[in-house]
Amino acid sequence: MTKDPVIHHRLESHNNKEIELVRDKDDMNIEEWLNKRLRQYVSKIDGSEKGDLHNLIIRCIEESLIKIVLNETNGNQIKAANILGISRNTLRKKVKEMEIIYKKQNGNLGYRLY
Repeated sequence: MTKDPVIHHRLESHNNKEIELVRDKDDMNIEEWLNKRLRQYVSKIDGSEKGDLHNLIIRCIEESLIKIVLNETNGNQIKAANILGISRNTLRKKVKEMEIIYKKQNGNLGYRLY
């Protein structure tokens, strides 16, 4: 089975640099994937009671994003904050609030989030 042609997507980051995302034709970009998943989730919610969906989704996405970036930067909060476009102090505050714990693994310099 051959792969479909590659599709290139460009995103502008907070500092106006273009970031190129490469994906297969069948893959969805982030916005498409998120839209699909949120529609599935929202369609199952009964709107008769007051909810907190906005805060729940924002909190989940933010925590996942912070964990991923910290893993990619081996726990380097300065690099992670730069990638996220927030200050190091803001990142440290969020890590503390979200109780994100990262430890050295097997004596290596890399970190694993728990």
